[in-house]
Amino acid sequence: MADHTQPDGASKTSEAQESDVRDVLQRVLASKEFETSERLQGLLRFVVDETLAGRGETIRGKTIALDFYGYDPEEIEKRENAIRVDVGRVRKRLAEYFSKEGVDEKVVITIPKGRYVPSFESVEDRSADEAGHQHGSVQPGLRLHSPVVLAATAVVILGVGVLVGTYLPGLWNGETGERHDEIERSATFEVSPKRLQAINLAEEGRDLIFPAVDPKRLNAAQLVFQSAIELDPTYAGSFAGLAQVQGIRSLLVRDSEFSARELESALSASDAALRLDPSASWTHCAIAWAAFAARDYSKAQTFSSRAVELDRNDPHILEFDALISLYSGNFTRVLSETSRMIDLLGNDADFVFRNARGSALFHTGDFAGALKAFGDTVAQGGPVSPVAVAYMMASAHRLGRSEKSSQLAAQYSQNWPGQRVDLLFEELFVDPDYGRELGAAMRGAGWEPSGE
Repeated sequence: MADHTQPDGASKTSEAQESDVRDVLQRVLASKEFETSERLQGLLRFVVDETLAGRGETIRGKTIALDFYGYDPEEIEKRENAIRVDVGRVRKRLAEYFSKEGVDEKVVITIPKGRYVPSFESVEDRSADEAGHQHGSVQPGLRLHSPVVLAATAVVILGVGVLVGTYLPGLWNGETGERHDEIERSATFEVSPKRLQAINLAEEGRDLIFPAVDPKRLNAAQLVFQSAIELDPTYAGSFAGLAQVQGIRSLLVRDSEFSARELESALSASDAALRLDPSASWTHCAIAWAAFAARDYSKAQTFSSRAVELDRNDPHILEFDALISLYSGNFTRVLSETSRMIDLLGNDADFVFRNARGSALFHTGDFAGALKAFGDTVAQGGPVSPVAVAYMMASAHRLGRSEKSSQLAAQYSQNWPGQRVDLLFEELFVDPDYGRELGAAMRGAGWEPSGE
């Protein structure tokens, strides 16, 4: 692997290499992962341009706030968390692009965890495979490889795709600056490289959990967390993630031995996370979700609220909190927290927040708001799921929009003929009447369950 680092940490690619990077960048910006967000397009272009110009090591949250977002100096401190979230969104969308549409690109652009500086890696040119040559790294970066990590990432790429490698990651910390984050990462690496690999792998597993109705995605996430546990069985996050995945799996299969086994495993994994790190927000979030899967709504809400108190800016924590609050019937909390996250993230707020908000609006009688929330999710590239279409048809029916509700009912019946969202929600909601309310509106729209 060639090292192109120059003195003082500054680095600049050759003209040929820069041309390759810019060509790839244009395709990335035009891809479906980025085309709906001008802000994320601009942010990615900014950090790539700065790095190609040899100013990569000067990129910090503060410089992005001043030079890209144009914030006033007095605004920087309160805006840094929002910038971290935006960079996280860019990181995730890059991973999605290069694992799917851009899988054959000659150069892979990534933003390593905990950093704002992009890395450019030349990969094997598949159109000239007879040379059997693997190119070196254009932009230097520390890579940690092991058979377990490579096997896990291969599973992810084959299943749903996430990354083409394992990078030295950052540890999420919404309250501190990136310099502290870098020191903590370096210290972790010095003590235990395997711990750092496990942390990185577990963080990628978190991004695979939603949409939770996709069995292949859940299977891939479970394998990733299990691989992270093999790397370091003392890292609580791997067990926390495994508990969340198994809790979801137990809910999707009703009244079966499989469901009971998954629930038992989820409770065991959440207990392991608690033993290993009782103060981590992810641990409390996992305990909350396992309790929710066991239908202990009171415990679920208590631990979920505690997880949010420990980290109010971790989207993963807030996604699970939104779902627990929703199915516990705490619609006021759902609307408050999802509104905060949507205000913070704008169009890049995850579909989980928008869908939870849409469900809460439906069950509080705001059918127009519910229809808009789900419609916005689909328009902005969110998954077209049976849950989204079910609530959209039900909302359209309640609004008296018979043509639209009929169209959605036909779409639901054609694409998910055996999916009984109404029965699932009768079980998920603490009050089954909410599920029955949804089912009644679906039938009013013209949907007829198969087999009835």
